[in-house]
Amino acid sequence: MKRQYILWYTAALVAAVIGAVALGVPLSTVLLPLVLLACPLMMMFMMGGMGGGHGGGSNRGSSDISEHRDPVARP
Repeated sequence: MKRQYILWYTAALVAAVIGAVALGVPLSTVLLPLVLLACPLMMMFMMGGMGGGHGGGSNRGSSDISEHRDPVARP
């Protein structure tokens, strides 16, 4: 998710909540999916700030020779 769109996503979410409540949907029904999505959304935002590395770190520039060997070739 690109940071430049976070404001737009937030505005759309607020508009959807206000629209649903205005149409008569109970507020508890509207807030339940938001509570259920809170953990995955926070993890996406936090992991996005880590530079996009997989597994919490990046192996770029690693000097481990075993990464560059052919797995079929015998030493």
